[in-house]
Amino acid sequence: MMKSITFLFFVLSIIYSVSAQGPTVSQDFTAKINWTQTRHNFHHTQMLLVYEDVTDQKQRVDTQVHSVAVSTYGYYAHNNRTEYIFDQSRKVCHKRSLHMDLPNRFAWLAHATNNGTCQSSSSSGTLWSIHRTSGCFKDNVPLYVNITLGDAQESFIFLSFAGQKPADKSFMLPQQCWHA
Repeated sequence: MMKSITFLFFVLSIIYSVSAQGPTVSQDFTAKINWTQTRHNFHHTQMLLVYEDVTDQKQRVDTQVHSVAVSTYGYYAHNNRTEYIFDQSRKVCHKRSLHMDLPNRFAWLAHATNNGTCQSSSSSGTLWSIHRTSGCFKDNVPLYVNITLGDAQESFIFLSFAGQKPADKSFMLPQQCWHA
């Protein structure tokens, strides 16, 4: 009898530990994101098209800045940590150095706590949180992520998400950036 109770607790603990783990979201993805930042009662919202390849340490973000289409290319590999900001209308490119790796933006989920269900637009999912970060996920797809740091809050609403490596052509620099 004691052995069967011990075995039952063992099985239940395995089931709990597996069910309590956060989703495994691909670190390499393409997503359309509605990003809002709030600080000191100032709200700023931008639509972002994000190509992220953490495996090969590359990132591209397309957005509009004051009605100007801008693409930002980030190369985070140790031998070439460089960012290029390309103004698509003026065909001008600026270059600057980067000083860190491209982080996996979903790594926090490995330590997150399940906080029940959540709703985003017409989809429902599971709410995961840790410290000042929370997110709603439907299986392994993010619906939204909220981050609070001091008086600043950022909200990322995922309008689309493809959890796979973006095509290499997504990271090809425009010719104007070749000699920036």
